[in-house]
Amino acid sequence: MSRPVAGRAGAGGAPTSTPGAPTATRIDSESAFARLKPEWNALLASSRTRTIFLTWEWISAWWEAYRAGKELYVIRVDAGERLIGIAPLYRRRLRRALGIGWRVLQPLGDGSYDSDYLDWVAEPGREGEVVGEVAEFLDRHRHDWEMLLVNEIPDTSPHLPYLRHEGTRRRWISEETPVPCARVRLPGSWDEYLALLKPRQRTKVRSLLRDVDGSADARFDRCQDREDLAPRLESLFDLHNRRWRAQGRPGVFEEPAKRAFYAAMSERFLARDWLRLYSLSVSGRYAAHQFCFEYDGVLYLLQEGYDPTFAGSEVGNALRGLVFRDCIARGLRAYDFLAGVTSHKLAWGSSVHRSVRLTLARPTLKSSLSFRAARLKAALLARRRAPRGEAAP
Repeated sequence: MSRPVAGRAGAGGAPTSTPGAPTATRIDSESAFARLKPEWNALLASSRTRTIFLTWEWISAWWEAYRAGKELYVIRVDAGERLIGIAPLYRRRLRRALGIGWRVLQPLGDGSYDSDYLDWVAEPGREGEVVGEVAEFLDRHRHDWEMLLVNEIPDTSPHLPYLRHEGTRRRWISEETPVPCARVRLPGSWDEYLALLKPRQRTKVRSLLRDVDGSADARFDRCQDREDLAPRLESLFDLHNRRWRAQGRPGVFEEPAKRAFYAAMSERFLARDWLRLYSLSVSGRYAAHQFCFEYDGVLYLLQEGYDPTFAGSEVGNALRGLVFRDCIARGLRAYDFLAGVTSHKLAWGSSVHRSVRLTLARPTLKSSLSFRAARLKAALLARRRAPRGEAAP
């Protein structure tokens, strides 16, 4: 089904059509979504929001694994015969504060704790037009949705100022939450990188790599063949789950959809030479894995696992050091830990940048009450957590 809106509303609220004016159309069928692939990747390659989490390979694998209970709500924006923008969304039901149900639009890739740096895609210089046309489309189809989530969008996104502007102009209720992320900028040599670390961390990394380099039983490699992919993934799933079970918690790979997503996405990434599934073996047995991918000069760490029986040997840190050294040797610009900032990530030389979770809702009494209830709950939790004698912010 397609629902076009050309130009802006004219007299009486009917859409007007101007030659060459952007036109927004909803894609909600699997076949139309599949046909979008060549245009999607071509537009992404030229855009200012080019990240691996917006590639067709990532988005399509995610949708195949997690689509249960969801509807496609992708909005494409064309100018004449040319695609100039995509708002990659889906629709689902969600319960928020007070147990109230919502018709929610949110980014494809969001909701499973797999994706970071999500965004919309637009021809450079036309981000404002694209956001404006999508906002106009959503206003004209206001009964399709009540809340729009723009989660994990980088705070440097060219779309973000326009999304805020459209929200204000249309009196949508808005809420923003910052998401800190950690990234290491890689220098030109291994020695330069080590010099960036604090003395204790530098000594530790040197010692771990010296032990691996001097061991005849240790092997560092990565998956490069399709025949090797399935057994290596199974080992990653097993080691990750075993580590968490040892702490009395379930691992994420006990979820069938998660495993299906990794399997489909890994095959597509391997075919594009984006997959970087690194492993450290000891005496022919996998001791640790890092599931990474490389895109546009950056290595992204998505997941990792190590054998708990090797915990005392710090095989996870040894593998990380080997991966860092490999990245620098191959001239990559950065190693990205993605969302979440910890002392461990900072110890490896990370700097902090931010993404944003932006929530926009239609201006209704239901929205006002729900947002107020959510803010009151957050304030009460903050007050409860504040140290005695110290006011919550």
